[in-house]
Amino acid sequence: MFTGRIREVGVVGDIGDTHIALTGVVGGALAVMRSVLDRRHGADADAVFAEGVLRSLGLAHADAHEIVSRPLPEVGGAADQKAA
Repeated sequence: MFTGRIREVGVVGDIGDTHIALTGVVGGALAVMRSVLDRRHGADADAVFAEGVLRSLGLAHADAHEIVSRPLPEVGGAADQKAA
């Protein structure tokens, strides 16, 4: 299960119940997506939210910012077709 993997790799500090924390993150992500679609937040809201989540899980500001700044991998491109 994903929440067990989070603890296994040691990404987070002591956040208590990981299932509740994950539910909060997913709910927050859905709310941010909705607010972007409703034009209440800008297109960068995803990165701002992701960085905040990483920081709330115990990552240092610089580390969270570096992770969020990485380019996303291509999805459905030629590289994915070759791997299949």
